[in-house]
Amino acid sequence: MQEHLGKFWKIFMTILGIIIGGVMVIFIGFFVYYSWQFKFGNSESIGEITKEFESKFSITSENSAQVFIENPLDYVRSHNPMQGSVEPKITIISFIDFECPYCQEQYSILKKVSEKYNLISKFVFKQLPLPSIHPYSYHAAIASTCAQEQNKFWQYHDKLFESKKLDDDGLYTTAQDIGLNIELFNSCFKEEKHQKNITQDNDDAIEIGVRGTPTHIINNEIVEGVLSLEDWDSFIIKHLKQ
Repeated sequence: MQEHLGKFWKIFMTILGIIIGGVMVIFIGFFVYYSWQFKFGNSESIGEITKEFESKFSITSENSAQVFIENPLDYVRSHNPMQGSVEPKITIISFIDFECPYCQEQYSILKKVSEKYNLISKFVFKQLPLPSIHPYSYHAAIASTCAQEQNKFWQYHDKLFESKKLDDDGLYTTAQDIGLNIELFNSCFKEEKHQKNITQDNDDAIEIGVRGTPTHIINNEIVEGVLSLEDWDSFIIKHLKQ
């Protein structure tokens, strides 16, 4: 009798151990899963973030966007306006359309970012006018290259975004307001003297797979849409840690 009871308890404890072990494995599995979700987000939450950014994004292509790019500095051309650190830890390349309402929204935020991270970051401007949806954007891009010819690109850039006057009269008024030589500006503008530089930026955007504006490349990471100041902080800190 005792022998049978001993076998019974031995079998019972073995089964109980298996059950407890199984429960522990399931518990650990759920713990790891939800910890990962909490830290990195699931596909649904990532989709929501993407949707949030793309709701503030002028899309010209429905193709899937890249997330990372190799050798982003290959697309920094000598004609591209730049400001910030000479030896940057972070390089931010932005494809911008002056008429894009989301680029206009991003302007004031990115200006704060450039002031905050000026000592460690370089900011590179790439022209990407989208005249099919923003009819004044191409002339605004041409005008900004003519201001750049007189070493006043950033002043002109800021004034355009602040005034939002992008018809030809507005472009000339802005040129006068920042003290450009109007004769030189007029000649440059009428001849579309630096059109090839805009074409090069457009070609770069196509090669990279840029889908619209604003698009930023933060070191080698492509980010689409309007980013908040907190978003910029997160991306920059992440790349500084890397």
